[in-house]
Parts: sequence; structure tokens; C-alpha cells
Amino acid sequence: MTPEGLKRTQDLSPDEVIPYWSRRKFATFIFGVAGIAFCLSAYHLLFLPPSRNVSQNETVSISQSSPSPSEKPSGTQPIERSLRDLDAQWAKAAGAKDVEQTMASYSDDAIVLPPNAKSAATKETIRNVWREMFASPGFIITWKPTRVQLAKSGDMGWVSGTYELTMNDASSKPINDRGKYLEVWEKQSDGNWKCRADMWNSDLAASAPAPLENK
Repeated sequence: MTPEGLKRTQDLSPDEVIPYWSRRKFATFIFGVAGIAFCLSAYHLLFLPPSRNVSQNETVSISQSSPSPSEKPSGTQPIERSLRDLDAQWAKAAGAKDVEQTMASYSDDAIVLPPNAKSAATKETIRNVWREMFASPGFIITWKPTRVQLAKSGDMGWVSGTYELTMNDASSKPINDRGKYLEVWEKQSDGNWKCRADMWNSDLAASAPAPLENK
């Protein structure tokens, strides 16, 4: 005999067997889902917060140990000051119209890109550029660096700044010009720094071309 209120499956009619087993399967399914949910909740509570904390600690550690993008590599400031000084000496030589001292700042493979003229890629053509400028009546030139930056490699840097130039026109009237320049400096095998690329151009608007004469 079974306890009161309970029936064995063999005591059930065929119509009652299917609903009875369906209820048992449904109850088993509910308990299974509840167990899985409990396990997931326990996993989230016990494991995920420490993991997130570790990630945050690692992030803080990395951010503290990594230099800021704006920070310069150590040891670059003396070299940047040296490039600034070399550029100032170069400007002084050009202001004195000293061709050879002006040329001494260029490397053997230097290239000069003057405005409104062909590039000069040999020592002789570069020398001619300066000779022609120095020979111009009333020629005066000054420049000063405003920014100096060293490459990460430590063997190349660039200098940019502003210049002022004066020379006489055909009527002996002084013409004043001002503009900007860019120099690329490279450390040579002997440890000295030389300018490898030099270019400049005016800030002033180009003058309008002369009108064509009617034939």
C-alpha cells in the first residue's frame, strides 16, 4: 500500500500518466534552471569583482609607469639647446655675409629649397645660392628659432623659426620680407650636428604678375 494521497504510476489510468510525468519533468526543469541561476550568481559575486579590481589595478600601474605623450625622453633637452645654439651661430654667420661659415653648417649631402627657385643639392649650388643673396644690394638677414624637437632615435632633429630679410629693388628702394623656415639636422659620424635640409618661404602675399602688353 502507498501512503495516503500518493499514487503509483501503475495505479493511474492511461489518461493520468502523461500529465503526471509532465508535471514531474516540469518541476525537474524548474529546479535545474534555479540551480544554474544560483551558480551563475555565485560566480559573479565571488569571482568577477576581484577580476575587475585586478584589471583596474593593472591599468593604474601601467598608467603610472608609462610616460605621458607630452613628456620628452630624458636627455633630449641638452641636445635641443645645442641645436638652438648652432642655429643662432649660423644666423650670425649669414648676417655677417660669411659664405664659408654659412656653408659650414650644412652636411655633405645637404639640400636647400629656396623660395621661387630650383633646389640646390650640391655644396657648390648651395654656395651659389648664398653668394647671390649676399651680393644683393642692401642685403640684411636675421632669423631665430622658435621650436626645436629631437627625433626618438636621438640622431636627427628639426628646427623651425622666423626670419626677416631686406634687400634693395632695381630702384635701390629697400624691400622688406618676413617668413618662416624649417631645418632638418642630423648627427654626423664624428658626433657633430649638421643641417641636412633647409627651406624657407615668405609670409607676405605674392605680388601680382605684371599685365601683358598688347601686341
